[in-house]
Amino acid sequence: MRRFFLTIVSVITFAANAGAQKLAVNTDLLMDGLQTPSLGFEFATGNSTSISLNAMGNHKPWGADMKMIAVQPELRYYFSRRAMSRHFVGICLPFGTYKIKDDNKVYDGYGLGVGVTFGYVINLSRRWNLDLHAGVQNFFYEQKEFYKGGIYEKITDTYNARGTYFLPTRIGVSIAYILD
Repeated sequence: MRRFFLTIVSVITFAANAGAQKLAVNTDLLMDGLQTPSLGFEFATGNSTSISLNAMGNHKPWGADMKMIAVQPELRYYFSRRAMSRHFVGICLPFGTYKIKDDNKVYDGYGLGVGVTFGYVINLSRRWNLDLHAGVQNFFYEQKEFYKGGIYEKITDTYNARGTYFLPTRIGVSIAYILD
């Protein structure tokens, strides 16, 4: 896990030092409204491409007994031949950990996936953008799934459930501030 974050930071640092034209900081308003705060960075790596890294997490949103933290690196291609402007398609690699408790069951695990996103960026001013995006992903998960008070609650290091889902990803509206 530490190597993954170190790799992401290294790629972003290299991209920033390689003469990237723009750097933007963003937050996803939809996720923020769902009590899952998010923060992201997007670096222009060329006329038509950018690399972004978004992170989000929550702890007991609306009183639900759950916590989650996730990161999603993404490579975007802009059809307008201008990074951070108009239509784009992206390839994303989401990763997250979670622990969810409902009335009598606990789900504690992690998931990772690969997906594609589509979106449109509206330039509100020289420094502000509105990013509308949605996508789909194939998501693999591995988790400890057990009933509260059951035998698996005592075995905390054994994953007993795994699988894949085809899910929506990055559905939202982000506001971005361009730092240049």
